Amino acid sequence: MTKQSEKNSGSFSDLIGRARERIIEAALWYLTQTDASIIFYSMTSHFTRPDTNGIDAFVVCLPRGASKRIVVPISVTGFMYVQKHLDKHPKIPVISISMNSHRPEYLRKIMKEKNPAIVASLVGRKFLKRVTEAIRESIAIYLEKNT
Repeated sequence: MTKQSEKNSGSFSDLIGRARERIIEAALWYLTQTDASIIFYSMTSHFTRPDTNGIDAFVVCLPRGASKRIVVPISVTGFMYVQKHLDKHPKIPVISISMNSHRPEYLRKIMKEKNPAIVASLVGRKFLKRVTEAIRESIAIYLEKNT
């Protein structure tokens, strides 16, 4: 990436962060299609930039046997920043997505795509499965601690 293109699109780490959010959004979209307990999601980037509370998405769940919906905050970061995030925001589940092996062109392709279904296909089934499993696990841990 050239210095001029960095100025135009933000730093490479910003690009990676935004790509992580897109991938989480694609995984959440997939879960709303395939998991009856995941009712709705909303990305905080649609409301604020940058998110100041460490929350990247809210997931609305109706767990089995529950009589009311529960809103679960979700945060996404890289592996190296998980502990720092947990220290700063201990009540928010953190999902780590490694993007180090992805080239800038691939990340830009993800960023240009608005449709979460297409982003899901771009990242591939195995990667999407790992992310959706991490989301389910984070939701389960949050519900166990907070209900």
